[in-house]
Amino acid sequence: MYCSKNEILNSTTTFGGGIYSRTVKVYSF
Repeated sequence: MYCSKNEILNSTTTFGGGIYSRTVKVYSF
């Protein structure tokens, strides 16, 4: 799961980091 977090963070930059930013926060928990 930790690896997924890193991948999501990278994806956020590629996608823009708008709605995904909120998803990352949810995954952080």
